[in-house]
Amino acid sequence: MLDVIIVGGSVAGLSAALYLGRSLRHTVVLDEGKPANRFSHASHGFFTRDGIAPDELLKIGREQLQRYATVRFQPHKATEILSQPDHFLVKLPDGTTLATRKVLLAMGLRDTLPPLANIEQFWGRSVFHCPYCDGWEVRDQPLAIYGNGEVALHKAKLLRNLTADLVICTGEPATFSDAERQLLLRHAIQIIETPMVRLEGQGDQLTPSSLPTAPNLPATPSSSSRYPPNIQICQRRWVAQSTPWGWSLSMNRGAPALLASTPRAT
Repeated sequence: MLDVIIVGGSVAGLSAALYLGRSLRHTVVLDEGKPANRFSHASHGFFTRDGIAPDELLKIGREQLQRYATVRFQPHKATEILSQPDHFLVKLPDGTTLATRKVLLAMGLRDTLPPLANIEQFWGRSVFHCPYCDGWEVRDQPLAIYGNGEVALHKAKLLRNLTADLVICTGEPATFSDAERQLLLRHAIQIIETPMVRLEGQGDQLTPSSLPTAPNLPATPSSSSRYPPNIQICQRRWVAQSTPWGWSLSMNRGAPALLASTPRAT
């Protein structure tokens, strides 16, 4: 029986595998090769690796794990996790079942993009979700936030420190309170409620004409919800609750150790 199965072989999964390998724990990393940040041009926030290409970062991580004989990789995803009295059974797409004492969910988070035509063309290049991940690269440029309410206000507070030319495109009637509108006005942040249906540009670069009544906006950090992928594999043991920022997971009582981990930087 394995000590640990790690579901997900990106940053969080490889980090966990490193510590488990150094502890001589028999570990299998399940990874189907679709990390959440595969659309990004670079990974940021990693000491000594700031700005590295995401695939290069994972390549280095896998190479450094080769010395630890108790860590193995399988190019599969987990289709189901079954809880037994003192262990787990993890099912794979080919019907194989692996037994393990513990499961670590390191699948990262999945971005659900706003319903704007062509957004995939610009995602991770000129449309972003995270000010910490990509904000520095577009500092001092005109920026637009696509979103509404609490999430848009939160991102406006973060981005205002990076640029003085900032607008919020709600695409619908804004839901800000009077106090929130006054706060945005004091910081010269315009609210644009004109509906948006599509984005346009050249290659992977967004053009200002995509944005309603807001000229000179070369980049749009986009507000998007983030969800844990493949939640169906463990839904019997986890309770998922929607929040303004995505999903919150809590564990049902009575299950052995099923742990969740997500990377903090992309």
